[in-house]
Amino acid sequence: MGVRFSHGLQNRNMKEEYIHPLYNDIELKFLQSFWENTEHRNFNDRSYEYAVLMNDEIGIITKLLNWFEKQTNEKLKSRYHSLIIHKYNIGDYFDKHIDSVQRDYKNRAYVVGFHINDNYEGGHYNLYSPDEIVNKVPGVPYCFKSNRIHEITKITKGYRKSGLIFINYEDLTKSNLL
Repeated sequence: MGVRFSHGLQNRNMKEEYIHPLYNDIELKFLQSFWENTEHRNFNDRSYEYAVLMNDEIGIITKLLNWFEKQTNEKLKSRYHSLIIHKYNIGDYFDKHIDSVQRDYKNRAYVVGFHINDNYEGGHYNLYSPDEIVNKVPGVPYCFKSNRIHEITKITKGYRKSGLIFINYEDLTKSNLL
C-alpha cells in the first residue's frame, strides 16, 4: 500500500473545502510567538528565516508524528524529532526543489508539516507531479515524499509561518517507499 496523503493537499482544479485542523488555537498561538535562535537563509534559489523547536512540552511534535504514522502506515523508531519553523517575510520564497537529500548521514524520506498562519498573500506551496497546492488553513497537516518537486512562491503581503518535520528512511522501522 502506498502513501495516503493528507486532505491538506488539493488538486489545483478543485474548489477549496473546509478542512479540519490538527492543532487548536492555543497551540497555533504558541507557534506563532515562538521565535528563538533563528537563522536566515539567503541564496540564489531561496530566502527565509527558520527556528527549531526541540522541546515537545505541549505535544505539538508528538501529535504530528502520530498523524504521520496513521496517514502513511509507516512506523517510527523513535519520537525524538525537532519541529523546524519557517518564516517567509515579504519578498521571501523557495524556488522549485526536492528535499530528498542526505543530511548527517541520513536520507530524507518524507516532508510532514502544517501552516501556522494564513494572513499573508503570495507564498503558495505548490507541489508538482501531480500538481497540487498545500491548503493554507492553519493547523491542517500535510505529508508528501521528499523526492517530490515543490516550491513556495514569493510573499507579497504579511509573513508566512509553517512547521516542518523531515522524516528520514533511517527513522522508519519499515518503509513503503522501497
